[in-house]
Amino acid sequence: VYSDEQAVGSLQQHTLGVNDVGLAFVRAARERGDEFLPLAWSHEVWHSLGAPPGRRQPDQLIADALLVYQLEEEDGTSFHYRFVELDRSTRATNDLAGRLARYARLYRRMIPAERPGDPPAPLWSHLYPVFPAVLVVLANGTRDRLERRRRTVLGLCAQDPDLRDTPEVEIAVCLLEDLVQEGPFAAIFRTARDPRKPVNWLGEDPGP
Repeated sequence: VYSDEQAVGSLQQHTLGVNDVGLAFVRAARERGDEFLPLAWSHEVWHSLGAPPGRRQPDQLIADALLVYQLEEEDGTSFHYRFVELDRSTRATNDLAGRLARYARLYRRMIPAERPGDPPAPLWSHLYPVFPAVLVVLANGTRDRLERRRRTVLGLCAQDPDLRDTPEVEIAVCLLEDLVQEGPFAAIFRTARDPRKPVNWLGEDPGP
C-alpha cells in the first residue's frame, strides 16, 4: 500500500517521464528543422467513452499526452498526431493492454449528428483530422524487464478482440531510455501489427 508521500513521488516521476518524451521530440524537431512547439504538446487529454452496458455513469479515457508534430520534407509539410501513454511498470501488463484497448472504444465512439437527418459521426472526427496513433513508452525497470514487458503487452494487444476488430488504432511501444538517447526517428519502436520489425515513430524503417 502506497503512503501519501510515495503516491506523490510516483506521480511526480510519471509527470517527469511524460515531459522527457516531449523533450525527445523537441530535440528531434530542432535537429531536423521540423516544428514541435509548446502548444503542440498537451498533458492529460480527456475523452468520453460513453456509458458501458449496464451502467449509467459515462466512462472516460485520459491520454497522458497528445502531440502534434509538424514534419518538413522536400515534397511538403505534414502533421502527425499521437497519443502518448507513459508506463512506469506500476500496473500489471494485462491492465496496461486493457487500457490500450480502450482506444478502440474511443475510435468507435459515435455521437449524434449536429443537423437532423445526418448520420452519427465518430467523436474523434470532431477533435482530430485523423485518429492519432498511440505511442507507449516504458520506463522504470531494467532493460531485460522492460523488453519482456513490451513483448507481453504487444502480444496481449494482438489477441484483444476490440483491437483486432479496429486495425485503425495503431500502437507502437518503445523504451524511454532509447527514446531519450536515440530519438523518435530511430528504429526503437515495435508495433502490435508487426512486433518483430523495429521501426521509428512514423512506422518506417529508417535504414542503416
